[in-house]
Amino acid sequence: MILKARYIGCLAKSFLTNSPRKFGKIRTILPNTFYVEFDGNPIIVTRKKGRSPLNINLSQDRGESFQRIIQPDSEIRFSGEVLKIGNIVVDLKGVKTYECVELNLDSLRVSDDELVKASFILSRLYDLVEEKVLIIYKSDQFRDCLTDVGEAFAKGVDNAIQNPEPYRKLMGLGQGFTPAGDDFLSGFLATLNALSKVYGFKKFFLRRDEILSSTSWASGMLLYYSQYGYVGEGVSKTIQSLGDRVGFLDALMDLARVGHTSGLDLSLGILVASSMILDLIKGRDVLSRVMRRFLNNF
Repeated sequence: MILKARYIGCLAKSFLTNSPRKFGKIRTILPNTFYVEFDGNPIIVTRKKGRSPLNINLSQDRGESFQRIIQPDSEIRFSGEVLKIGNIVVDLKGVKTYECVELNLDSLRVSDDELVKASFILSRLYDLVEEKVLIIYKSDQFRDCLTDVGEAFAKGVDNAIQNPEPYRKLMGLGQGFTPAGDDFLSGFLATLNALSKVYGFKKFFLRRDEILSSTSWASGMLLYYSQYGYVGEGVSKTIQSLGDRVGFLDALMDLARVGHTSGLDLSLGILVASSMILDLIKGRDVLSRVMRRFLNNF
């Protein structure tokens, strides 16, 4: 079976090209996506349309479930312009590269009123989520992070974001392929680090080993690279829109629709981080106004 690739992310391309052995292994197989490890690095092969630095996006958006046609112990080899997985060939000839976009914003132009409006819409979308799924903002771990990191930072304690303990409590928290805590942290840390330079606070990065000791390999790798700004195009568009005077709400709502709750949790991470920073630079009680839409007693 030959699968034609439409896009390859900048990191996926680099990992394949620079792999010394050109051999990989299957880590996770889902119906329309499978995760491959090359020299400890993740590559995501998917039929889904959303592009990412880690993705190989296939031209075919439908087909038999990968769980039926790929064996977990399949040999994976990269040679020339072909990625071979057992009897499957991913053709990379002529594939377009999805270039990495640096998330270093020169300012935060979104208004506090827009952030509060976004919190109202996002909270209503969370209300539609079935009860058996963990709602991240209702957890004690989220509340602790909001108090120890969010409130402290908004009040001028810059190094509040450097304490990894509140983040450790969130990693791996929740159900699903990418737990809610991981998704929240991905949006949160990507946003903080994107705005750190312009507002003069130090970036923070979780170590790979502490991430992988707290959550699954696939979800952990997504979190690890997200904090460095290597995010999917929906997350990238939303964070970039924070620096524009228009477009933030539309981008956030588009992102919120992704997956079951992943888009919501990523959006919440972006919303909390940007509210903290706006509070820090303008002091308008933005974080409290935003979070009251989710937590009545905040």
